Amino acid sequence: MPLQVKNSGSWAKPHDIWIKDGGVWKKLSAMYVKDGGSWKKIFPNSFPGSWTSPGPGDGNFVVPEYITLTITTAAAGGGGGAGGANDGWVEGAWGNPGIVGGNTAFYSPANVVAYGGAGGPGGNDSGGKQPPGAPGAGEGGTVTSGGGSAGGAGGLNGGNGGVGGDGGYGGLVTRTFNIGEAGAPIPGTTIPYTVGAGGVGGAEVWNGGPFTGSYTSQPGAPGTDGSLSISWT
Repeated sequence: MPLQVKNSGSWAKPHDIWIKDGGVWKKLSAMYVKDGGSWKKIFPNSFPGSWTSPGPGDGNFVVPEYITLTITTAAAGGGGGAGGANDGWVEGAWGNPGIVGGNTAFYSPANVVAYGGAGGPGGNDSGGKQPPGAPGAGEGGTVTSGGGSAGGAGGLNGGNGGVGGDGGYGGLVTRTFNIGEAGAPIPGTTIPYTVGAGGVGGAEVWNGGPFTGSYTSQPGAPGTDGSLSISWT
């Protein structure tokens, strides 16, 4: 039984209520009424809950009644780079790089966006291991690491080629909105979102020569998909 007030001829749910106490205006935290012998809360009309995206792709989220709304966008990890291939006699082939992970975004009035990790570089043709791809960043909230996991690097199936680089981790951005503040989503509105898919690993390469045989490198592993988590009180 939510509280409603009449505003310009229309009934609406208030986000804030202020009362004057001892000459000072104070914000009301909760209001109850007695109904059939039981006290029932009528303000604010919010019930704690949470929601997590079902997987990568686009969708819409209907904003619930809330006091605080916390958005966590985790971008996808980048794919690992494939190993290089070299038969040990002639110039070899460099591995293919991994693909960048997809971004995850919540398009509220104040957008919360995490960027995908970069793909790992492909392995060279003369041994060693490549550095990892750069981790993703973000905007619209507190930016940290720990989004989608990076794809592993592709190695060798013999020969002298180099190992590819791991993919970069996806970015992680968190923001908590308080009802009524600037940029806070309005309860009942529909907010579009995007969840990024993990970056594809780099494809294997082949190299062969007349003396020591032929070699095909290992492909890079894909990055982990991103996610979107929302909780409210």
